[in-house]
Amino acid sequence: MNPYNFCVLFFAFSSFIVSLIIWFKRQDAVGRSYFIYSVLASIWGIGFAIMIGTNVSYDTSLLYGRIGHAASVMIPATWLHFALIFTGNLQRFRPLLFAVYAVSIVIEGFVFTPWFIPTVEPVLDFDYYCKPALAYYVFTGVFFLIVPFTFHLLVKKWRRAEGPEKPQLLGLIIAKFSGFLGGGLTFLPVYDISFPQYALFLMPLYPVITAYFMIRRQLFDVEEIAKIVHRDKLAAIGTLAASMNHEIRNPLYVIQGKIDAHLDAVNRRQYADPSEAEKKSEEVLRTSREHLARAMDIMQRLSDFARPYDDRANKERVNVKKTAEEVLQFASGQTDLEKIRVSVAIPDT
Repeated sequence: MNPYNFCVLFFAFSSFIVSLIIWFKRQDAVGRSYFIYSVLASIWGIGFAIMIGTNVSYDTSLLYGRIGHAASVMIPATWLHFALIFTGNLQRFRPLLFAVYAVSIVIEGFVFTPWFIPTVEPVLDFDYYCKPALAYYVFTGVFFLIVPFTFHLLVKKWRRAEGPEKPQLLGLIIAKFSGFLGGGLTFLPVYDISFPQYALFLMPLYPVITAYFMIRRQLFDVEEIAKIVHRDKLAAIGTLAASMNHEIRNPLYVIQGKIDAHLDAVNRRQYADPSEAEKKSEEVLRTSREHLARAMDIMQRLSDFARPYDDRANKERVNVKKTAEEVLQFASGQTDLEKIRVSVAIPDT
């Protein structure tokens, strides 16, 4: 065993262990997509490590080279899938994801044929290294288009993040960059570019860095994420407090004014006919009830918003435009005070 395949094997097995931990911590779409991606990366690592091993026959090197690449062909698609879910861009880039999966599946059909890896040959310090054919060229193009794009999405999310989420994202980016840097540079000898493969020694850093940020920064910890979301919700409530006070006081002032005026009129005996007084009383009660219902609805919505996150709660469809307009109505007092004009441009459907 040479140092290169030892590092890749360490990467493969430790990555699989880390992915299992993440799967147990987050049994949701993020955890599932990351686990699938990690399993494929681990299979690639095992196949690649055997391919570049010492005292390995030509046939064994070719076979395991193809096995490892059978897994790696799906890495761009599954990594993109994870990144889109993790950054909240799945709906926006769903057509791109379908296209990458479709191309990857087509390439997969050629992996064990000479159209992908026709042979293995001595390269640099390795006894055998895979050589490319047409399908491999396509795979290379997909890999180097998709992987930088996913890092672009992660960096954008990191720049917008605040609080504990920011170092968590930074840890993920650093860890994945070390892994993809080592794996990406393995393409160079395939195309007869004599670039030393010292970057393979970076690959074991990926699971180590990931584990560090999981322990110290609660990376992939769904409970920690829920706490962050709840804290942000409470901060938003503080921002809305002044406007909410305005929204709740208005109907109460109306009720108080109606009742005071009616009682004053009764005390002054302004109603000559008892039926007129009764009719006015019904009007005051009806108006008071309507405004009380409005105030209670506002308070209930605020209470629902402040409630801690519960992933077991029933989920339901909402009208995003209506919700946005209601939030803006709550904040109208503050925005009017600050002379801020807000417009909603959301389709009705």
